[in-house]
Amino acid sequence: MALGVMPLTHAWAQAPDSLRNNGDRRFLRPRELTVLGVGMLAAGALSLADPKIARWTQSASVQGSKSRNRAVNDATHVNESTLTVAGLAAYGIGRLAHAEALTDIAKHATEAVVVTSLVSQALRGPLGRTRPLVTHDSDQYDFHFGKGFTHFDNRSWPSLHAATAFAAGSALAAEVKERHPSAYPWAAPLIYAAASVPGFTRMYLDQHWASDILAGSVIGGVFGNRIVHFAHSAKPGDGPRWLVNATVQPSADGTMMVGFSVQP
Repeated sequence: MALGVMPLTHAWAQAPDSLRNNGDRRFLRPRELTVLGVGMLAAGALSLADPKIARWTQSASVQGSKSRNRAVNDATHVNESTLTVAGLAAYGIGRLAHAEALTDIAKHATEAVVVTSLVSQALRGPLGRTRPLVTHDSDQYDFHFGKGFTHFDNRSWPSLHAATAFAAGSALAAEVKERHPSAYPWAAPLIYAAASVPGFTRMYLDQHWASDILAGSVIGGVFGNRIVHFAHSAKPGDGPRWLVNATVQPSADGTMMVGFSVQP
């Protein structure tokens, strides 16, 4: 289901620079809002089939052997925490090694994960959608508004795993498009295929409905892609453009300190 977001993000990434960087300094413009709107409508339509899809993912043929279950449980650890840590590690290495490209890419990918996490959490908390495991795959419209702030079982929509995976993936794909356009046609499908894995693991483990995965993927895809193009659209003399400013520096005891500041 997460792969459903690929045509949306791919089409946006392929748009000419004159359309993507048209001097509009707003972060979310009508184009991004349209993609988000279409994506949410698609997720709403998909929700009609949520119980049927959930029961299929829990069928014996899909669940398979214990080894498959262990592999899926291992793969599901690719989430907002591990992606953020990996991004920070790459950023720190880039800064220490004076590798400008690595620093820049890691910065934007981490920024995409952090911003997408905040947006997703802001949606999950108030909506309080119940996970399929709790409703026994039968009631996809069980909402307890506000309960998502305090109960894990009511943080189903959107999927944070899918959202952050697609945020990182779309940011990486956008960086490829900016830096090596000729590599984009073959690199992007591989990146997005990898980004879809965490979402599928959550469906396999009965933690999310299919519509949760699609919604999260769209949100992550839009924010990851836009953050990179927003940063790269700076004009000469503007200086770097980012939403989250990160610094890495050694402390007095020899360890490394990482700091963040948020720019509206």
